[in-house]
Parts: sequence; C-alpha cells; structure tokens
Amino acid sequence: VTTTPSFGQSRDVIQCVKDYGVQYPKTSVDMSLTMRVVNLIEEGFDVGFRLHPTGELPGSALLMSRRLLNFHWAIYASPQYIHEMGEPKGPEELTDHRIALHSMVERIEGKWRRNGQPSRGPLSFPNPRWQVDDSSALERLALAGAGLVTLETMTGEPWTARGELVRVLPEYDKQAGSASLVWPASRHLAPRVRAF
Repeated sequence: VTTTPSFGQSRDVIQCVKDYGVQYPKTSVDMSLTMRVVNLIEEGFDVGFRLHPTGELPGSALLMSRRLLNFHWAIYASPQYIHEMGEPKGPEELTDHRIALHSMVERIEGKWRRNGQPSRGPLSFPNPRWQVDDSSALERLALAGAGLVTLETMTGEPWTARGELVRVLPEYDKQAGSASLVWPASRHLAPRVRAF
C-alpha cells in the first residue's frame, strides 16, 4: 500500500489497514508513505491511495481506480490563538491574522463556498507566516496556537469536537480534492487486492 505521509497516518486509513490485517491474518501489510506518485506496476505495489484535484487522477492509464471521497478545506485555530488574537467575524478580517498553509497546495484564495454556495469573492489571506509540506505538521501548528490554519475538514473536525480547535468562519469551506484507491489494471484481480 502506498500513499502520502499525512493521508497514510490519518485515522481513517490507519483503521482501514488495521481492519484488513485483522480480517485477513495470513496477509501482511507493507505501507510506503511518500510524497511522490509511485508507479504501482514497476515498483510492485498492490494498491495506492491517491489524493488529487477532483476529476484529475494522476498516474497511468494502466490503473483502475475508485473514488473514495471528496474532501474540503476549512479554517481552524486553537482556542489559545483565538483568545490571543480574537476570532475573525468576516472574511475581510483574515488579513489581520497569522496564517499557516500547506506549501504544496495552490494559493488558498481560489473558489471558496459560503453555506454550500459559491462565495461572492475570493477570501483574501495574508502571506503565510509558516508553510509546510506535510498536513500533520500543519495540524500540529494549529494545535500549538500558531495562527489560522487551513486543514481538511476530516482532520479538523475531530479536534473541534474535542474542543482543541475552533472552526473559524464555519460557513466557509473550499473543495480541496478527492481521494481514490488505485490498483494495476488486470483481468485477474488478486484476491488480496479485491478484499482490500
């Protein structure tokens, strides 16, 4: 199994891999977490999780795929940061805050939605104080109170439910992309791949 480090360490992927290993005790799972797009066929991988812009699956025409989910970004901050800097009441107040962004993601302004509908204009963010190439580090910056952080909602919402993060401007979100399961195309799919 291969995927990105952040996605591979997410609760959902870890649960999936754990469940597979428990249900099929005669198998073993070898996970390779990397930021590069792995050639499943040449490198001998059975399956991979790919994160990609919606509708644009990277990789080879020799792969089969199944989209698992679409994910969205939202803005989060720690209660400590909100206490220190105040909570933005509207998009126009974002420029008054420190921000941390993922360095491998296109500029964050783009097309945000407000209550599920396209927002009137782009959200304007200040230049990031921190840029990191790993979502787990971004999550840790949010929890440490660094500033406003854009996280996938599947990452941020569990922290919000526990009171360790606050969703800022909760009516806003942005389509971030999709996660798909990919495997080499074959007439005879290996049982271990079919079961996964």
